[in-house]
Amino acid sequence: MDVVLEMAKDPGADLPILEMAVEKIKEVQEAKDEDVSIIDPVIEKEVTSMPIEIVLEMAQDPEAKEEVLNIAVIKLEEAIEEKMSELPLEDVLEMAKDPNADDHVLEMAVKKIAEAQDVKTKEEPYTHENEADIQSLAKELPMEILLEMVKEPETKTQY
Repeated sequence: MDVVLEMAKDPGADLPILEMAVEKIKEVQEAKDEDVSIIDPVIEKEVTSMPIEIVLEMAQDPEAKEEVLNIAVIKLEEAIEEKMSELPLEDVLEMAKDPNADDHVLEMAVKKIAEAQDVKTKEEPYTHENEADIQSLAKELPMEILLEMVKEPETKTQY
């Protein structure tokens, strides 16, 4: 575990290293089998304010408290999310194809797809064909529905 956590301290650590560090810490937590209901909020708050490198250093101690291990996992997961947010959509989708993909990977894939859809919608050029389609649709809809559509803020920008 020490080697993996040492590698995870590096700000340039790759995703697999960070994920492996999370797994190792969770294994230690399971092996300790401590009562998680007895967590000291003061220690937890203090450890939360520390940089990830120091928290990982503390987590390497065989006598590390549960609070330190919990915060180490949280900080590593935040680092994983940050790294994944920098990846292109295609890479995240490749990672999400893995049947054992972590929840963070799947959540990031959904987020990236939504961002790509927003960009596509914003970049869609205005054309007279779009205008004609919208006008013909508007003529076919009942007045009550059209009035409700006009009330919606996104309707105004789309039509």
